[in-house]
Amino acid sequence: MDVTVEHVAALEESELLRGDYGAALDKFRRISKLKKTLDQRPPIRRSPRLVRTPAKASVNPPAKLAAFSNRRPVLDVQAMRLAVTPQQISIEESKLLRIEESIRIFVRVADPKFRQVVPMRFFNLFLTPAEADAYCADYLEEKSLRAGVARVMLRLVAAVARMTTELEELKRAENSASLWKLHADSLIVLLEIGRTVNQNAERVMTLAEQRGAKVEADKIRAPLQKLHECSALVEKTLVEVPQEKTVGASNAS
Repeated sequence: MDVTVEHVAALEESELLRGDYGAALDKFRRISKLKKTLDQRPPIRRSPRLVRTPAKASVNPPAKLAAFSNRRPVLDVQAMRLAVTPQQISIEESKLLRIEESIRIFVRVADPKFRQVVPMRFFNLFLTPAEADAYCADYLEEKSLRAGVARVMLRLVAAVARMTTELEELKRAENSASLWKLHADSLIVLLEIGRTVNQNAERVMTLAEQRGAKVEADKIRAPLQKLHECSALVEKTLVEVPQEKTVGASNAS
């Protein structure tokens, strides 16, 4: 006999009291048997059978990482530089101003022995003595040659710092095509800003030389060279073919 809790619950005591003695006695016996049966075999509540969903096949992590790299877009750097908008320039200019201010604060409050090593997020930014002096200058608002030279140096250093930061971010986004493209876009804008900064630096350097201020002109040469090298590295990185594609091509050949 398949006994469930529902069978016992159906034999209510009030119903038994209303029946005659014989019928009640018979029901009491049935209750006794049911209870004994329940004591021997506790009821199990039946629930609908659950259907297991088939487990998804695991993706091989190395293959997945390679797929990310293979989806990395191939960029036409020159075309993208021509397509940079004034809004993009404005956004990046704001970032450069914040970088300049952060470096100025550090250089001014740091121990003079260590002020030329500025800790950035992924690297240390090394300043020349002239660059550190420019960041400590209190005459940046002047309309003078020395103020113009100092302002150019601040912008050159900030541009190199931003490019280096975005390059580091780019390396860490190798396995995500969307993040890689995001940082690549920032570097494209920085290349255009770098071009403008370079032109302004050369103009001020030429002006200093024309006025016989060779010392002031020489101060710009070192940060300007850093910008040239950093810009070249950015362009090389952006057009570089992912390693997985290179390996595949060599195997195919």
